[in-house]
Amino acid sequence: MKREDREYFDKLRYEYGVTLTPEQEAWWIITERDLGGDMKRENPATPDEAFEQAIEGAYFAPQLAFADKHGHIGRFPYDPRYPVNTFWDLGRNDATTIWLHQRIERRNRFVGYYENSGEHISYYVRWLREWRREHGAEWGDHFWPHDGDRQDLFLENGRLAEAEKHGLRPRIVGRASVKMEAIDAARAVFPTCDFDATGCATGIKRLRHYRKDWDEQRGVWKDRPRHDDNSHGADSFMAFACGYDAPAWETEPSEFEEDRASDRDDDTGY
Repeated sequence: MKREDREYFDKLRYEYGVTLTPEQEAWWIITERDLGGDMKRENPATPDEAFEQAIEGAYFAPQLAFADKHGHIGRFPYDPRYPVNTFWDLGRNDATTIWLHQRIERRNRFVGYYENSGEHISYYVRWLREWRREHGAEWGDHFWPHDGDRQDLFLENGRLAEAEKHGLRPRIVGRASVKMEAIDAARAVFPTCDFDATGCATGIKRLRHYRKDWDEQRGVWKDRPRHDDNSHGADSFMAFACGYDAPAWETEPSEFEEDRASDRDDDTGY
């Protein structure tokens, strides 16, 4: 039995009073291996799991099932030793969404999520300042989507100039050539991510419900995402997946690794 399976059964017993027999545990392990992200929908063990079920057509269902199982959604609070980056999706009539992120020991920790609509950019700058004062945080970089620097009918100098006027100097994330590239980038980076269940509750919900659009006439899934309240939170997460690079020192070989590589070269004659 894998460690994460034992931790799951222990959680059922201590938090919900659900005790499985060895035979039930063995059945659960085999069935979960086959169903993956659909396990909780097909066989919820608790009322909470019934609400965590995978949504049909959801893009990130397997990734979130993995995060649930391996404990990557839980208590991951802000750590004052590390700066906080923000990743945005901008809207006026639609929602503006912001993920708050820290890079901690080669892991991507999401410590907060915020969304609102119909507000001026200055409103979100004030919200960030209040969050910073409350937590004593230090900012890293702020990442905006590809359309962050476009002109805006309602802002005389455009979005980017308006943000800079209020002290925010965001970096613009390039646009993926097709949407599936951004979705695949998000899927690929999921195993490196930890989410604070309290601070990111709404954002996690957005990711769970981000799904394909449904063609009512043909009765099939379309090859594009459904544009709704959930797509904005997913888009700001994809700004992270497409725009964030790990610090250079993490990708450079250590002196120990360089010495070992040199030793191998001497041994092989290259």
